[in-house]
Amino acid sequence: MEEVRKHVADKPVRYGVLTHHHSDHVPGAADYAAQGATLVTFRENEDVVRNAVGKGEAQFEFVEHRMSLSDGERTVELYDIGPTPHAEQLLVAYLPKEKILFEADHFPQPRTGPLPPAVPATVAFAEALAELDLDVDRIVGAHSPRIGRLAELKAVVESASAVTTGAP
Repeated sequence: MEEVRKHVADKPVRYGVLTHHHSDHVPGAADYAAQGATLVTFRENEDVVRNAVGKGEAQFEFVEHRMSLSDGERTVELYDIGPTPHAEQLLVAYLPKEKILFEADHFPQPRTGPLPPAVPATVAFAEALAELDLDVDRIVGAHSPRIGRLAELKAVVESASAVTTGAP
């Protein structure tokens, strides 16, 4: 929360978005709830998130397929791209004006070096993005400071496809 305050000290933190139910993605729920922020997740994840919040009070909004949040200047669009091989429900966040997409656990981007080959979750992520037809320029992941590009995602998926089909 301290890092958030460095960047938006003059604005209230109104929402905390939890991408999915895995244990490395829900611990911050307690901090957001303590700030009075509404926790945005799936109804199916409510018990897991309430456990992460502990004894504190929590307000929830549940995403069914898509949700938009806006302060009048900036809009964040949330999409459920699940089920995937990684999680039954999975939220991605898209900033349309900035053309930035945030994802968790589907497009591994190591800090340095080449991108790893696509795994089934990466392929599912790429297919979901193609179906959503969003104008994505940059892809930010939950576990790395590296920023990816849509062309890189397509390249790793195409490479994996070539390996499995035997195409040159």
